[in-house]
Amino acid sequence: MDCWSSQPVRLAPFRNLSMKVLLVLAMLAPVATQAADPPSKSWSGTWNNKKYKTTGPLTCTVTSSKGGNWQATFSGTGLGNPFSYPATLKAMEKGGRIYLAGSTKVDGEAYRWSGYIQGQVLAGSYKSATGNNGTFSLKSK
Repeated sequence: MDCWSSQPVRLAPFRNLSMKVLLVLAMLAPVATQAADPPSKSWSGTWNNKKYKTTGPLTCTVTSSKGGNWQATFSGTGLGNPFSYPATLKAMEKGGRIYLAGSTKVDGEAYRWSGYIQGQVLAGSYKSATGNNGTFSLKSK
């Protein structure tokens, strides 16, 4: 039959093929997975506290991994006083970013925070039960 024929074209084989292609594409879509072991790495930059309108320098150093969680130390200066505290980070990788979340205590006060690593940037936000909240933006050293 030539291409000028008025006979209907059978699409059934293509319908099955398109379903298979969609299934393969769905399986290739980015999925959140547990991030690999953390790099022994440091990031430096600044933090701010929106409640008190304060800011200061901040460094985060990731040193090890225990049971799928990353161990880190945040250190910096707040209101002219130095601080340093440990934090355990849950890390999930998705779409070229490593998403982080954790909780810790600073001067007896519980904080929750979340953020991400992409390229050289570590950025995030934090909040405490008493209203301390803000953001941080750091770049790798």
